[in-house]
Amino acid sequence: VTIFWERYVFTGLFSSPGAYSITGLFAGMHNGGASINAFLIMTAAFLPAALLYLRPTRFPRAGQLLLALAAYALVVTLSRSDLLALSVMALVYVYANRRFLKLDAATPVKPVSGLTWFAFGVVSVVLLGALGMAARGGLLSDRLSSVQARVGHWAQSTSMMQDGIITALTGMGKGRFPRTRLWRDLDVGTLPSTYQRMYDDEGNAFLRIGRSDTAGSGLSIHQRIAIDAGPGKHRLQLRLRTPNNDSTRLLLEFCERNILKPRLDCRWTGINTRPGQNIWQSHEVEIDLTNMGQRHGLYIAPVEIALLNRGLSDSLDIDDVQLISPNGKDLLANAGFDDGMDHWLPHFENQRDWHIGNLWFDAWFEGGLLGLLILGMVFAYPLKRLHLRIRDGDIVAMPLAMALSGVFLLGLFTSLFDDPRITLMFYLLVWLALLPPETALNARSVLAGQPSPDADPAPSGFRRLPRLVRYGIVFGVLAAIAIAAGLQLRQIMRVKQLDQTQIVVKLAELLGVDAQETLGVLLPSPKYADYAMDGELRALHPRILLPELSGWDGRSVPMLIQDRQTLWKQQKLNIYSACTSGDLVGNVSCWLSEGNARRGTFLLSNALKLQIVKPTVNG
Repeated sequence: VTIFWERYVFTGLFSSPGAYSITGLFAGMHNGGASINAFLIMTAAFLPAALLYLRPTRFPRAGQLLLALAAYALVVTLSRSDLLALSVMALVYVYANRRFLKLDAATPVKPVSGLTWFAFGVVSVVLLGALGMAARGGLLSDRLSSVQARVGHWAQSTSMMQDGIITALTGMGKGRFPRTRLWRDLDVGTLPSTYQRMYDDEGNAFLRIGRSDTAGSGLSIHQRIAIDAGPGKHRLQLRLRTPNNDSTRLLLEFCERNILKPRLDCRWTGINTRPGQNIWQSHEVEIDLTNMGQRHGLYIAPVEIALLNRGLSDSLDIDDVQLISPNGKDLLANAGFDDGMDHWLPHFENQRDWHIGNLWFDAWFEGGLLGLLILGMVFAYPLKRLHLRIRDGDIVAMPLAMALSGVFLLGLFTSLFDDPRITLMFYLLVWLALLPPETALNARSVLAGQPSPDADPAPSGFRRLPRLVRYGIVFGVLAAIAIAAGLQLRQIMRVKQLDQTQIVVKLAELLGVDAQETLGVLLPSPKYADYAMDGELRALHPRILLPELSGWDGRSVPMLIQDRQTLWKQQKLNIYSACTSGDLVGNVSCWLSEGNARRGTFLLSNALKLQIVKPTVNG
């Protein structure tokens, strides 16, 4: 239910999901994880058994409806690991179903028809082609990192383990990965984003947030609020203090958000602090929150306020945060942090600081060889018992085996036991797998009361309809699928900036066809084919080299930036450094704004190492 609510409010039930991934009510996903994926895999495994063997008499279509809803929920998670888990679960289901049919003498097992194999092959080719195009075009790359990045993260995580036989046997301890990662970052000179609840000399509680992460990962502190729909602006009041007496700027964000992704564009406001002798400064700004938190049909989009450390060059103390509605009501709870972090939820952009991203590497890091052995036994022994129970006709063993197999596949790509609810569900499944089977749920008993498939069945509700109506329904369903596929393809073309010819070229490359020979004149000319890559400024492509910087020597503050700084000083605005990040964008910004020679040398050395790739036929 929460998945459909989230889709309806934030993206629309049948619209293209884009980069929005659902989270449901799993608040633990604020720093990443796959809690909702594991929940769907473990619960959806029970639907086929209920649909085929435990058929209700009052609501005969309830199982089919639940199965369709579960498939929809799994699709909108935008996870390729879910698809792999589902494929393995389908194999387990096919095996178990045929074993059950063999046990029923009245139900002969028929060989799979050629038409079924043909349909299976067509669907497989379409799915594999779609996955290949999506992976190649980057449709799902925003949701999951590349294989090289994952393997590199796993290797880096295990390299942080201490040396010694004790650590190799017992690991670093349960839940120690985030702390170990923090100390590793400090040792290599990377300053992560941090927050800390502290007390001043008078015993007053406040929140201190650290500077922006040098690796480009920011910190935000969230609280959900109930927006007053009345006319007028909201007033934001808070106290700030800079421990090192330097001026800085605090950025605040207002978004319609469930857990991770916002619904539409957010609204921001900034507060500039004044240089002071480590004293508290009171600030007040007005913010227009019109049309936020409005009702969308039967539901209201939740609204959050977030305190961001984005752009902070030093730590900042925050206290007494109040959001006053137009009618004078304070919308925030625990404004002074007297109750710790109650009502506030921290979020870190770099999710890999919290998760290894692999169930088996988690077991190795936290439990060593003993942890790996125990985890292997937790999967191997229950699956062996379930296999024997399936051979004996135990229907309950089928969904249990499907669920454990799906979790096994899902655990190869994500950490699952960060959420206590998911851990409890998993071990409940393991416990059920170890219980003795129920005789009443054996396939012989269940299938004995069902009619033989050779008997002439009564026409179903669909077959009782006139033939023209049935053809119309089938055509309508196929047309809806075609329209949805066309809209999805149009979305991909818009996001990736591809035209129809380039789509054909991509498909030809995927199939290993020489597009230049087969398509010929239909192909577009390669981009910039008529330009020599000599670095000279051209009027047709001003973005290649800024005209304002054409006379700059690259070693001092550019004249353009000097003029901008003069204007800022005339307006009595603070000038903040752009050299706060060590990534590519941060180095470029620092070099262009301050002429930092070290950053320029770094960029030049990396540019010389760059291998120039010849433009392809589609640019």
